[in-house]
Amino acid sequence: MKKLTLLAALALFCLATLAGQPCAAARHTLRMHVNQPVADTSYHYIYALQLAEKITDRTQGEVKFDIYPGAQLGPDPQVLQQVAAGAIQTASLPFPNMVNIYEPLNVFTLPFLFNDFRAASRALNGPTAARLYQDFEKTSGVKILAVYNGGARGITNSKKPINTVADFAGLKIRVPFNPILVEMVKSFGANATTMDGNEVFTALQQRAVDGQESAIAWSYDQGYGEVQKYLTITNHGFTPTCFVINAAYFYSLPEDTQKKLTEAAKEAAIYVDGFCEMYDLAVIDKYRAAGLEVTRVSPEELRPRVKDIWAKMAEKIGGMDIINALIKDGESKLK
Repeated sequence: MKKLTLLAALALFCLATLAGQPCAAARHTLRMHVNQPVADTSYHYIYALQLAEKITDRTQGEVKFDIYPGAQLGPDPQVLQQVAAGAIQTASLPFPNMVNIYEPLNVFTLPFLFNDFRAASRALNGPTAARLYQDFEKTSGVKILAVYNGGARGITNSKKPINTVADFAGLKIRVPFNPILVEMVKSFGANATTMDGNEVFTALQQRAVDGQESAIAWSYDQGYGEVQKYLTITNHGFTPTCFVINAAYFYSLPEDTQKKLTEAAKEAAIYVDGFCEMYDLAVIDKYRAAGLEVTRVSPEELRPRVKDIWAKMAEKIGGMDIINALIKDGESKLK
């Protein structure tokens, strides 16, 4: 893991240096939103840099990206609206923050849909997901060019260690603006509250909320370990993350450029998927090194609590046939 992190840091340094060099041959300059800050472990940012490098190589500098990290262009849901309107060409976005435009994507947020990281990754790149992405494009005017797994989700808090589901009682937990995650936290026995991602650190620091639910790698890189005392591993879900582009803009590009951009996007996703799988393991030790106590709650204890969520949400996200097909794609060894 140390070697991978150092390589990522070196790549960031080299690419950042290259980014400072104007590309005189650029014919297409795309603005790209990234909600994570600049860091060698910020996987959204690593994706953006990988993509920028690969498309520069493929097009000999005719296509370039202007990357805006740290949510400079706004919160994810608002950015998605801007991509749909064509005000921003591209963005790296997690699925839970996209359901305001296309609710069926929320199927991937169902708790305990997949057993492990690789099953989730297989399903995200399988035939059932591909059909959802096509329908998303028709509905929204936004094209998903590539998808990767942003890692396992967990819960942090500042009040007490959570060893059993009963320990969630009384905690006020922030979740993204996502109805499934709200209902899930409530089913665990905690109080759920929603807020924008850029407000979370201050809310945790000021004890306006006790904790938060998110991808554990993402929360570490946001610095939440500085204002939290406990990390709880629940294995309740993973965070699909995608590279999106305004569909009309994409189809306005020359066909050869479309092809090269699609190839670069998918190659960058494969790279970052592998990074996230390894970082998921390393980040738990990083939390411990930061002084947090790490506990686990058995999925077998939590699954019965969320059964009603599946039944309640099924029709809003495509029905049980879609859910079962995604599970089957995740179980398949063919990727």
